Amino acid sequence: MELVKIKKDKLVYAIGAGTGDSFSVPENVRVIGKKAFSGNHALRSISLPEGLEEIGDEAFVDCASLKEIYLPDSVKKIGDRVFRGCS
Repeated sequence: MELVKIKKDKLVYAIGAGTGDSFSVPENVRVIGKKAFSGNHALRSISLPEGLEEIGDEAFVDCASLKEIYLPDSVKKIGDRVFRGCS
């Protein structure tokens, strides 16, 4: 089961996102919130949209299978420990 909450232009959480081992953040998202994907062990790759500006603290913490991510040029701020516990 995949639960994704987006409030305005902020992805608040994505529980179970990437159960097919990849996930594409919707184009309208400008901010990925703190711990939005934390602990998602199935997630192997994620696609971030152009226009994304900020990735919150620990957004991908303990996503142990995450191996592939593309950071668009539009990202201006990356929080603390964003990829701690990733491959």
